[in-house]
Amino acid sequence: MITFVFAKEFVLLISGELYLDQEMTNFNIVALVRILSVYGFLLPIDRMTGIGLDSINKPNINALKVTVMLAANIIGDLIAVFIFGSLELVAFSTLLFTCIGILLGVYFLNKEFQISVLGMCSEGYKFYRTLSNQFDTLFRKSRICK
Repeated sequence: MITFVFAKEFVLLISGELYLDQEMTNFNIVALVRILSVYGFLLPIDRMTGIGLDSINKPNINALKVTVMLAANIIGDLIAVFIFGSLELVAFSTLLFTCIGILLGVYFLNKEFQISVLGMCSEGYKFYRTLSNQFDTLFRKSRICK
């Protein structure tokens, strides 16, 4: 989330001001970083659906899901590059097909179990909130000790 919000500052810190010049690079690096940060956020969800399918003895469905994602992503990348000439659309294509992979994974998992995407998000939020509170408590204790 920090990378998404501070994408411009992140680019400046890592690569310098030249990459922000769209006329020189022919693409919007800030948009690219934001798209890829959303992709990075969603990737663990896709991975967990794949692990879930493997763990319920459905590796063939997981392989099918990954194959569909791969084929669609390659087609999307080729369209983005050769028809539109856009690096941002390449990143967006990857993001889109990761979302499709998540939906496919959840669909196939729902055939075996009742899984609530909202419930998963709520549990994930609770986990990160608890983790944040633990770090906060640890930080406060370390300041008190000094």
